[in-house]
Amino acid sequence: MFDNFDEIVPQIKTNHDGPFGITYDDDRGFSHEEWASIPPIPSALKGTTSFKKYNSIVKEALECLLLNCDFQKLTPLQKEVIAILYSGYKCLGHSCTDIAIKNWLSQPNQKYWERLNWDIIETSFKKHPDEWIKEELEWAESCGVTFKKNWEYSKPKADWMYFGNGYLGAHWNIRNL
Repeated sequence: MFDNFDEIVPQIKTNHDGPFGITYDDDRGFSHEEWASIPPIPSALKGTTSFKKYNSIVKEALECLLLNCDFQKLTPLQKEVIAILYSGYKCLGHSCTDIAIKNWLSQPNQKYWERLNWDIIETSFKKHPDEWIKEELEWAESCGVTFKKNWEYSKPKADWMYFGNGYLGAHWNIRNL
């Protein structure tokens, strides 16, 4: 785990101020190591300093996914935590999830994570409406586009936002839960 979060700062600033202070180019402004160092705390756990508590939530969620392979059986808080680790660490189009998992999960939880079969778990996510799927298939056929596996399921997505002109922490916004 990274020891000094004060050192984690964006590398690229924009030329204008936003409503919360100086704005940053988030997608390009962090190295992979910096990006993976952002605490993976969902909104419901803001102010929680105990990573022991965080890790116990993750452990319960991972055990449930290993037993049931059903994302919908998780509590909303477990869904948020897993969604952040599953899709919240992107940098320059690359995934920093592996680094983040090593930073933030205990060794037993890392082992649980490695055993998850996301192809099966993704089929428990909410499916897009049949009409939308049909339209997408017609469009793909007309353009010769091939979709990725399980494209018809609405997967959880973790959005990250940076506020302020210093490192004030991360705000995670979980969609599609």
